[in-house]
Amino acid sequence: METKEKILYTMKKLAGRKGFSAITTDQLAAASGTSKRTLYRYFRSKEEIVEKVLESVMAGVDQRVGEIVAGPASPPEKLKAIARTVAEGVRFMEPHIFDDLQRHYPHLWDKIDRFRASRIHRLEQIYVEGCRLGYFREVNSDILLAAFLSALQAVVTPAFFVNRAVSLPQTLDALQEIFLHGISSLHIPEKKK
Repeated sequence: METKEKILYTMKKLAGRKGFSAITTDQLAAASGTSKRTLYRYFRSKEEIVEKVLESVMAGVDQRVGEIVAGPASPPEKLKAIARTVAEGVRFMEPHIFDDLQRHYPHLWDKIDRFRASRIHRLEQIYVEGCRLGYFREVNSDILLAAFLSALQAVVTPAFFVNRAVSLPQTLDALQEIFLHGISSLHIPEKKK
C-alpha cells in the first residue's frame, strides 16, 4: 500500500472509533507509521485528509451502485443490493461520525447530501424498469423519489441516531422494506361485533 493510501486507510479506521475531529495529525502520523511532515507532503491539511476519505468512500459506493444498476438482477434485487452496498461502504460511519461531520465539517456533510441527491436518478431507472416488468405499481416517480430522498435525509442524521438503538444498515433496510412493501399487513383482522 502506498503511503498516501495508507494515510487515508488509517484515518478511516481511526475515525470509525473516535470520529474525524478527535484525531490529531500526530496520532494519524503515528498510527500510519509516517511522520507529520510526510502527512503534509501528501495533504495540505487534516481537513483535506477527511475530505479525501469521504470522496474515496463515495467513489467506491458510486462505482458499485453503477455496476448493480447495469447488472442483470431484477429491480427489487437491485434495490436490495444497493442498500447493502451503501451500508457496507459506509459501515465505518457510526452515528457519532455523522454528528462529528455535521458539527466540525458541515461543508463535507453538505457534499455527502449533494452526492445522495445527484445519484437519485439511478433509483428512478430501477423504478421505471420495475414498472415496465411488472414488479412495481406505477405512481408519480417525482413524488416517489422526492419522498425517498426526504426520508433518507431525515433518518441518516446525527439527531435520528442519538436516542435510538439502530444502526445505519438497519435503518437502510427498514427504509427499503417500507418503500418496497409498505406498512400494510397481509393479514386483515376480522372486525369485532
